[in-house]
Amino acid sequence: MINLYIQLENGQPINHPIFEEHLLAAYPDVDLTTTTDFAPFIRTELPTLTLLQVAVPNHVLMDDGKTYTDAYSVRDMDSDEVAQITSEYNAGIMSSIDAYIDYANTNIADADINDLPIWQTYLDAITAFTYTDPFTAIIPRPPYKDKNGNLMSTSNAGAKPNVIG
Repeated sequence: MINLYIQLENGQPINHPIFEEHLLAAYPDVDLTTTTDFAPFIRTELPTLTLLQVAVPNHVLMDDGKTYTDAYSVRDMDSDEVAQITSEYNAGIMSSIDAYIDYANTNIADADINDLPIWQTYLDAITAFTYTDPFTAIIPRPPYKDKNGNLMSTSNAGAKPNVIG
């Protein structure tokens, strides 16, 4: 079992929990059975969050009166945080689209006569791709080789699901 401790100042937890081994290496003279500078700490799992929520950590004293643990409250992101994550998702989508366009162009340059229309169709699809919600955008998948080495379009009926995202 991993033993964690948290530093106390005026009886209140400060900083982040530390592994017992690290604590003893940093403070070799500390006696963990008598110190009032550190208390045992039990890590708990984060609560389940939606994409636009934030867990707010707090360290609380448990019922035994000597061990601390995590306690989380959950809050919705504020407008600045939502704008930031939306911007990051948009940047990721645009980066992926640019990479897929480059990938398609490279494959078009090297394609044989049978594969060229499949790659061109994909290039047309990825170039025309638009979305309104970066959190639910589904980017067109590029063609793939089947087990026999045949290039397969992901937009044909019966093709693998056309989902990235």
